[in-house]
Amino acid sequence: MSAVVSLCIASYNHSPLLRRTLQSIRQQRPPFGVEVIVADDASTDDTAKVMAEFSVKALNTEDWGHAYHNGVNAKNLALRAAQGDIVIQQSDDVIHAEPDLIERLVASMRPGMFAACTVYEFDVDTGIIGRQLVGNINRRPLLFLGATWREDICKVGGYDTDFAELLWYDDNRMSDGLQYGCGVSCHYVPLLGLHQSHSRSKSPWQQSKAIYHRKTADKQWVSPGGPWPYRQGVPVCEVSEL
Repeated sequence: MSAVVSLCIASYNHSPLLRRTLQSIRQQRPPFGVEVIVADDASTDDTAKVMAEFSVKALNTEDWGHAYHNGVNAKNLALRAAQGDIVIQQSDDVIHAEPDLIERLVASMRPGMFAACTVYEFDVDTGIIGRQLVGNINRRPLLFLGATWREDICKVGGYDTDFAELLWYDDNRMSDGLQYGCGVSCHYVPLLGLHQSHSRSKSPWQQSKAIYHRKTADKQWVSPGGPWPYRQGVPVCEVSEL
């Protein structure tokens, strides 16, 4: 069965979280082909071992001369390798909490939109569901777990590489590019994703915020590399050519 959907994940030193995420994806049984692509952003833990446990297309940014870069290069690596015309993007720490999530998410897609699932914080040790991160209450159009048309991703040139060395705001840039650069709107779907609680980096983010606001003021919606070429059912670039 050929892939009509690409599920793309970038991961860095989150092997226990990634394992639970991939286990939840493995339980999905959509009636169409799905390719799962995991781009390892130069992890130093056993992320490679986890990827080998599952049927994923495993990529590593180090194979293309990149050290860890805040996920931007890894995200773009996965997106460039995708061949599905619908791309599910998600964080490596978000569990699919419904067995038919992929099927229903894809069924919700319409032209002129991208979809964001409802995602809550989740303590895997206690089973307690916490605050909403994305959804009808906290309407942040971010792709913790959501679907986009690959053609729209190509129009904005993937994730903004000016944020490769910085923390935060790269996801905001993708969302803004889709909405204001492509003219598509975010549709919040009542499909549940659970974000596994974990510690976060305390690194400074002020420079990232400043660049984000400057580009927003200048209405720069396309990434520095410009739009990517798009052909239906064909990846932007074969992995061997990246």
